[in-house]
Amino acid sequence: MTAQAQSLSDQEIEDIAAYLSSLAPAAPKDSDAQVKKAKDLLTQSDAGKLASKCVSCHGNDGTGTAPQFPRLAGQYNEYIQHVVHEYQNGERDNPIMKPQVSNLSPDDIKQLADYFSTLPTQLEKPDELSTLKGHVQGD
Repeated sequence: MTAQAQSLSDQEIEDIAAYLSSLAPAAPKDSDAQVKKAKDLLTQSDAGKLASKCVSCHGNDGTGTAPQFPRLAGQYNEYIQHVVHEYQNGERDNPIMKPQVSNLSPDDIKQLADYFSTLPTQLEKPDELSTLKGHVQGD
């Protein structure tokens, strides 16, 4: 992505981000029973106690409590784990996230990712292109 992204202007990056964030993510493949199982495992684990830090920004439903907090619900499990490890090892530098994840064990991270990746997304696909506010190629 670096090679492709280097040639983009700030406005093009904003347009792409606006367009992609307007799309509804694919529905999670997990059943309600799997979601309940993940939630039960989390609440009964040490990671469950640590999850209260996550939900204060990312929400109980994983959709974020404000626009600046990314949606975790429905993200790929491996992606969530990878990002948390990047915050831990400094590859991603964020003054809020680094202290939140610094003491998580690999098992804690896996359990948190299991939980958030199984949550339903609750986002809706826009009905009309006009809802994209000009963020469509050719506008």
